[in-house]
Amino acid sequence: MARRSSGMVALILALTAAITADAQQAQVPPGAPETPYVDPAKAYLFAHMTKARYGVLYYSVSEDGLHWRQVNGGRPVSEDYHGHASIARGADGRYFLVGNKSDEDPYIRFWVSDDLIRWTPWGNYKPDLSNIPGHARALQRIGAPKLFFDQRSGKFLLTWHTPNVPGDPKDPERYWASQRTLYVQSRDLKTFEGRPRRLFDWDMATIDTILQPDDAGPGYCAIVKDERYPSYDWTTGKTIRMSCAPSLTGPYPQPGPPLSPNFREAPTLIRAPNDQDWLLYYEQYAGTSYGLSKAPRLRGPWYQVSGNSGVAAWDRYAMPAGLRHGSMIQIDRKQYDAIVAAFPDNDSKAKAGTFTNPLLPSGPDPSVYREGDTYYYMHTLGDRLEIWRTKNITDLANAERKLVWQAPSQPAPNGVAIWAPELHRINGSWYIYYTAAETGHNDDAHRGIFVLRNNASDPLTGAWQDMGKLKTRYAGIDGTTFAAGGKRYFVYSPYVGPDSVLSIVAMRDPVTLEGPETIIARPDQSWERQGGRQILEGPAFFEGPRGDIYLSYSGSACWSDDYAVGLLHAKPGSDLLDAKSWTKRLQPVVAKSAAAGVYAPGHNGFFTTPGGETWIVYHANPGPDMRCTPKRSPRIQRVEWSRDGQPVFAQPVGSARQLAKPR
Repeated sequence: MARRSSGMVALILALTAAITADAQQAQVPPGAPETPYVDPAKAYLFAHMTKARYGVLYYSVSEDGLHWRQVNGGRPVSEDYHGHASIARGADGRYFLVGNKSDEDPYIRFWVSDDLIRWTPWGNYKPDLSNIPGHARALQRIGAPKLFFDQRSGKFLLTWHTPNVPGDPKDPERYWASQRTLYVQSRDLKTFEGRPRRLFDWDMATIDTILQPDDAGPGYCAIVKDERYPSYDWTTGKTIRMSCAPSLTGPYPQPGPPLSPNFREAPTLIRAPNDQDWLLYYEQYAGTSYGLSKAPRLRGPWYQVSGNSGVAAWDRYAMPAGLRHGSMIQIDRKQYDAIVAAFPDNDSKAKAGTFTNPLLPSGPDPSVYREGDTYYYMHTLGDRLEIWRTKNITDLANAERKLVWQAPSQPAPNGVAIWAPELHRINGSWYIYYTAAETGHNDDAHRGIFVLRNNASDPLTGAWQDMGKLKTRYAGIDGTTFAAGGKRYFVYSPYVGPDSVLSIVAMRDPVTLEGPETIIARPDQSWERQGGRQILEGPAFFEGPRGDIYLSYSGSACWSDDYAVGLLHAKPGSDLLDAKSWTKRLQPVVAKSAAAGVYAPGHNGFFTTPGGETWIVYHANPGPDMRCTPKRSPRIQRVEWSRDGQPVFAQPVGSARQLAKPR
C-alpha cells in the first residue's frame, strides 16, 4: 500500500510541476523576458553545412530547441559526407543520412549510424529521371535529397527536386521555376519501389520538401519551399508553405499561406520540449541567418519569432552565424552528452582523448604490430630498418626508436631500395620482412623480399640475423605473412609481364616457401591502372569477426593521386591457395579525398587494439602531384564492422578532424 501511495504522490507532483510550468509560460506578457522550458530528458541535434564549406557536415546542439551551439570547435564532424544533411531514424533504431556530391551527381548516397557519431556508407541509389509522368525532359539534376521514415508503413520516403528547363543568364529563374519534387519509397534504402514520381500535382515549383505526420488527424503535412520568384503576381514566391493530405503520397491540395518571409529555404521542423509548440526553422540564404516560426499545431496559427537580432532583450532564440541547410532531430540527453564528448571544443582537456592525422610528417609504407599493450611501428627509410615502440600509437613523434639493421656497405643482393618493412612475432621469435634490390641494379627485375630474425624477447635488443631472400617464383615486392586455419601463408606483389599482381604461397616455416604459387588478383579494374602502370601491391591481411579472410592491397602507381586501397575476400574455411576462393570489390575501399586534403592513400596495414577495435594504418600525401616521396605520411583510422561481418572503411580525414584515440 505504501508503494502504491508513493507512486501516486510522484504522479501528482509531476502533474503539478507541468501545470505550474504551463501557467508560468501563459502568464508571461507578450514581449516580456521568457525562460525557455527545458526537459532534462530531451535535447536536439542540428546536422548542417556552413556558409564557408558548402555540403560539408557540421553539428550544432541545443537543450531547449531555441539556443544552439556548434560542437567540435566549429570543425566538420565528417570529411566523408557531402550534401544537404537530412537524417531519419529507421524501424531498427539506426539513423540514416542522405546526401550527394553535387546536383550533377547521378547518385543519391546513404550513410548509417548507431550513435550519430560514426557514419559509415550504406549504399547508393541512381534514380531514372527519364520519362517521369508530368515532368517531361527532366534534366540530370538531383537537388537536396531528403529522408522521411513513415512509422505507419515501415517505409522511407526519399524526396528531391529536379528541373526540366536549363538555366539562361538572361532568365536564370526559368531553371528554378521548373523544379518539381520527386519521390520514391523503400523499406531498406537498398531496393526502391518503382520509378520516381512527382509528389505534387500543382503547376508550381517546389524544393526542399520535408514531411511530418499531421497532428490533426491520420494524414501528413508537406512543408515546402515555393520556388517561384516573388512578384505582384506571385507574392508567396521563395517562402515556406504547407499542404496537408490524407495519405503520405497525396493527393496534396494547393499549399496554404506563407509561414516565413520571402527568400527563405531549407525548412526543418522540431517539437518543442514542452510538447506544445512546433518550431519551424528556415534559412535566409545564402547563410545570412536562420529564422523561426512557431505554432501550437501544424495547421497554425503560425507567427515569426524574434532572434539573432543583435539585441539580447528581443531575442527568443539564438543560432551561430554562418550555419546553412540541414535538418534537426530530437535526441535524448545520453545521446547529447555522447555527441558533445565525441566532438569536443578546442581545449586541451577535451582533446586528451583525441588525435589528428598524420602521426608523423613522413612515413611511407607504414606497418604496425601490437603485442599486449605495446605497439611496434616501422616504415620505409630507404637504406635501413628502424623500429618505433610505444604504448600510445597516436604519439609516434615521442616514441622510443631503435636502428636494428643497416643495408650492407658492400655490394649485396639486399643492398639498396630498402622498402616496406613489416615486423611479426612467430613461434616466439621476431621476424622482419622487407623489400630490397641488388646493389647496382635498382630495377624491378632485381627486387625481392628478404627476412631478418631475432630470437630475443624484446625486438629492440638481441641480434638480428639475416635469413636471406625468400625463394619466390618471380621478382617482386611488398611481402607479408599470416596464419589462417592452422596454416601459414606468404603473399607478395610479383612482376608478371607488364603487371604487378598478387600471389600467394604456403610456408613450411617463417623463412621457407612450400609448393606452387597462385596468382589471386590482377589489375583488371580501371582504378588499378592509373599513373601509366597496372599495379596491385602492398597486400595486408586481417580477419573478420566471423572468420572471413581479407587481403587489402594498393592499386595503381604510387605516383598517381588516384593510388587507392582495394579489398579481396575469402570465406571462412575456403582454400586460400585457390584463386577462385577470392572475390574482389570492384571499387576501392579507401580513396583520395580532395576535400580533406588527402591524396594517394595506400600501402596500408591493420592492427587490433587491446579493446578489440580494428584499425587501418596507411600513408598518403597532403596535396596533389606529390608522387612517391618521403612526404607520404602515416595515418590511422578505425575500421567498423557491419552486422553481417563485413568491414566498413571511413574515407580519409585531414588534419582538421579530431578522431577518438584507439582503445
